Amino acid sequence: MEIKLNIPSMSCNGCISNITKGLESIEHSNLNFDLSQKNLVISGDNLDQKDILKTLKRINYPASVV
Repeated sequence: MEIKLNIPSMSCNGCISNITKGLESIEHSNLNFDLSQKNLVISGDNLDQKDILKTLKRINYPASVV
């Protein structure tokens, strides 16, 4: 399964680090960041899109599904 997200407030490597730490509690197998497009692709089994979006909002990186 794969979820592609757009995160408008993601602008630097520090943001990537914060998002990676924030998503540690969510089971995933891979995070692929595209900083220039402000996109994140999360791949793994049994991903919960609602939980991921809620977590990103909680850590001040609201996202939308692309």
